Amino acid sequence: MLNSGTLLATRYRVTRKLGGGGMKMVYLVEDNRLANRPCALAEMIDSFTDPAEAQAAAQAFAREADLLAQLKHDHIVQVLDRFSEHNRHYLVMEYLEGETLEERIKSSGGKLDEPAVLDIALQILAALEYLHTRTPAVIYRDLKPSNVILTPDGRVKVIDFGIARLFVPQKTATMIGTQGFAPPEQYKGKVEPRSDLYALGATMHYLLSGRDPATEIPFSFPPIQQLCRHCNPVLAEIINEALAYDLAQRIPSAADFKRRLQRLANPAAPAPRFAPPPAGPVNPAGPGAPTVTGIVATQQCPRCARDIPADAVVCPYCSAQLKPPVPSRRRRWPLAAAGLLVIAGAAFGSTYYYEDVYLPRQAAIAQAKWEAAAAARERAAEQAAQKAVAQRTTEAQADRKKGDELDKKNFHDEALPWWRKATDLGDGMAADEVGRYYSSNRNEPQAAVWYRKSALLGYGEGAADLADLYSDLQDRAKANEWSRKAQVLGFTPQFNPLARRFTLTHDTPVYEKPSLNSGILAQLHRREQVHVTGIAPHHPWVRIQISSSVVGFIPVAACE
Repeated sequence: MLNSGTLLATRYRVTRKLGGGGMKMVYLVEDNRLANRPCALAEMIDSFTDPAEAQAAAQAFAREADLLAQLKHDHIVQVLDRFSEHNRHYLVMEYLEGETLEERIKSSGGKLDEPAVLDIALQILAALEYLHTRTPAVIYRDLKPSNVILTPDGRVKVIDFGIARLFVPQKTATMIGTQGFAPPEQYKGKVEPRSDLYALGATMHYLLSGRDPATEIPFSFPPIQQLCRHCNPVLAEIINEALAYDLAQRIPSAADFKRRLQRLANPAAPAPRFAPPPAGPVNPAGPGAPTVTGIVATQQCPRCARDIPADAVVCPYCSAQLKPPVPSRRRRWPLAAAGLLVIAGAAFGSTYYYEDVYLPRQAAIAQAKWEAAAAARERAAEQAAQKAVAQRTTEAQADRKKGDELDKKNFHDEALPWWRKATDLGDGMAADEVGRYYSSNRNEPQAAVWYRKSALLGYGEGAADLADLYSDLQDRAKANEWSRKAQVLGFTPQFNPLARRFTLTHDTPVYEKPSLNSGILAQLHRREQVHVTGIAPHHPWVRIQISSSVVGFIPVAACE
């Protein structure tokens, strides 16, 4: 981590840390060449052991940074500079005052109202439309609330194009994105513009319902009206369509998405009665099919807000029943004549009754097909979710093992990013290792944060470590609370940390964990007392404590 006052590239002086984690950290810096202009600087560290891979990643970073620097849009953060020093790579961006959309959700009680969601979504769609219409198209890949900045003047800007992915070895970087917001095809390494629309739909679902998809099974979005009863049904239909599992059933483009939301945001604005004439012949069926030209009369479906033929009585997209067109006054005489003929026919006893016997059967077939397709999508989503969870678990274990190997070689700072990365993938044991790293550096607040993350991920050892930390800080109430939580999570210390003490000598075998405090042997040579705080992950070793600092492990047999 960079310290305040550090000067980079003889130009950028670090002021403070803004955030980050895993393979990237973000700092607030001052540009000494331009009147100390504040900028945001992203630092990325490559983890390659092969020089050829490291060089290829650096070249890819330069190319992608140059591409991002060419993007000029009111709703996209501006890239100002890039440079590399050794195995560290830096991206300089404009500094934005404000808060992330994730922070706005928390400060607003977990939800936002519809007008605010529409305003935010329309600004994001303006950025996505710009990106998707570039040549070649630029896919954002990681749209989520924490990557959206809300400025004090109401502007929305997207940040973090995931450039840090270039410095993760390909064998571990199987998916770029965030669970819950990434669409199914992204898990397979395939993205296209509609992938970003899925992520926006997931974000809007989160903003309206308060249900964070990152904490749920992937691709499992209940209909928005089940969670938000007063949601506009047209808006709910649009969000559900953006979240379609099948690409072919998803909203086709950012422009179409934006147009439909604009009609909701400005209901007073009349929809155009006639679609504008196309620039050339329209041939939707492909080569050889009949060509449609000229101006086509349209109307707006009141349910899904799409343009449909003006004479349609059923929407071809959502099957909504529409009112038949009202005949003009000039053509009422045919209706009157038809009425007279019906009356005359009745007088002669000749009543004709027409019923389309095929309609009920066609409706039943359509309903059966829809239900079968829905069941197939549900099965596919469940299988994909299970596969994604298994894949994340495997990746997390590999990352944690990499961190453990570095830690054993005394590369403690280098091990930290791997443990953090494994934690992001849901590994509670890795979070516990990060907590111990901070505890060994006497950073109790950060240690408490990571121990809590470990416990929330279901790792009982993390809850036990947090109980030990609060015990050292003389906070008996919290120590007891987290000790009970550790037992609920299945972790039961073999010894009572507040009652069992043992006097050890220099003959007692001791294992010193490299990332923890040293000096245990000197303490033992003076025959000082230590007390047991619980079973270590390396059973049959027992964790011991001296001077309120966890420093090493001793065999269980030595304590009996």
